[in-house]
Order: sequence, then C-alpha cells, then structure tokens
Amino acid sequence: MQNIRKVGPLPDSSLGSSLTVMSYNIRLGVGTHRNTSKLYDLAWGANLPEIINEIRIVDPDIIGLQEVAGLSQARKLGVALNMNYAYVGHETPRSNGSWWGVAVLSKFPILSSRGVEISFGHGDQRTIIVSVLKVGRKQVHFINVHKDKDLKDGDSVERILKVVNAIKGTVILAGDFNFTPNDKYQRYELVTHQFVDTTVSVHTPGALYVQKFGTFFRSQRRIDYIFVRPLEFTVLDAGVARREQPASDHLAYFAKLRWN
Repeated sequence: MQNIRKVGPLPDSSLGSSLTVMSYNIRLGVGTHRNTSKLYDLAWGANLPEIINEIRIVDPDIIGLQEVAGLSQARKLGVALNMNYAYVGHETPRSNGSWWGVAVLSKFPILSSRGVEISFGHGDQRTIIVSVLKVGRKQVHFINVHKDKDLKDGDSVERILKVVNAIKGTVILAGDFNFTPNDKYQRYELVTHQFVDTTVSVHTPGALYVQKFGTFFRSQRRIDYIFVRPLEFTVLDAGVARREQPASDHLAYFAKLRWN
C-alpha cells in the first residue's frame, strides 16, 4: 500500500455527511473488446485514460477496482487520481505470479491492507483485499471482492462473510460478485442477510436504471454491488458513471452514502 495523496482537504466524515463509494471492474484496461481470446494480444492499460475519465465523472472517495493488471497499474491509477492505493494479486495455478488482482483507491489514509484467499484451484483462485481506512476519527474496513465466476458452491461467499464477522467496526463490502440478485444458489441472500444492497435501497433514476439494465455491459446482468449495514449508513443515491460507450465491459457502479 502507498499513501501518496497530496496534502489537501479530506472529504467531511462527520455524522450526517456523505461518502461516495465506487466498485469498478476495469478489465485490465483493455476496453470492451468482445473477443476475450485476443485480450493477451492487446496492450494492457491502453484504455486507462478512459477508465480515469469515467472515475472522475463521479469523483468517489473510495474505490474498489477489480481485474487490475498488477501493482504498477494500481499505482498509475492512484497517481493519476491523486488517491492512496493498495493492491493484492490472485495467485493462480496458471500463472507465475500475481499478474492480476484487486485494488483499493482512497482519498483517506490507508492504515493497513491484506489479502485473504476465498477460492482455490480449478484455475479460479481468488483473493479479496481488506483495507482499513482512517476516515476522520473513524476506522472503516473496506473489503473489495472479485469472486470466482465458475465455482457455484457458495464456499467463497461463506469465507468472505467469515472475514466480515471477525471485524469489529464499520464494514463496506463492494466488488464484482459474479452472481445476480436472483441467484439460484442463494449467494445473494447470504450477503443481504447482513447487509443492504445499495441499489434497491433508493428509488433514484440512477438506481432504477441499474436495476433494469444491470452493471455488466450489453448483458443486462447486475453482478457488481456495494453492500452496507443499515445501522451505519443511509443510501442517498446509486447509479453508474456512464451508460453508453463505457471504458470497460463493466459499468462503474457507485453509491452515495450518509453516515448515520
């Protein structure tokens, strides 16, 4: 992790103030190319300027990024957006290192960051990042998830919730969960038993758009989420940065929260 943000005013973190959080799968910075077999022929990060512009539309305080092409790409985004950053990689059986992973960007200082493995083997090994942020006088545990796509047993969700339940204090859970709200394996219900789904918590135009059209570009599937506990936050708004011609195959999903 690196606290590189230049000295300047931090967002207000007092009671009743707002906090904007984003979850964004950036697809290694290669854009919306349909043929995934050609991804390795493309220049990773070539589309980062578009990614950065899309994030700036919302100007979030905290971001969970998925499909980040290594620590160097996380650093480039942190520098460009003047945000502190932390990164952990997925150590997959098919690679000789963490060539991709998940990252957290924050306007607030990052006190600590660690990775926790949530799924193993079968070419779909995944790690979540758990970062502790100093938000005013509070400590916020921000957990960023890119859950495996092919493993349907629910074990990885149980492992995520085991991490959550060991934390005392405020938790924000965000990321690409690779399941929909009507998931037949009931993994969505496992999470919403404890957390509020920010999309369904408000009836703003942005939230209604996400409910109808989803967060995965062209598919109308909603698989990207920001979950909060209702005693800690009230959801003011939710939506996506850009609806047409996005910079990735996922839309940049955000939620505006108010501290209770």
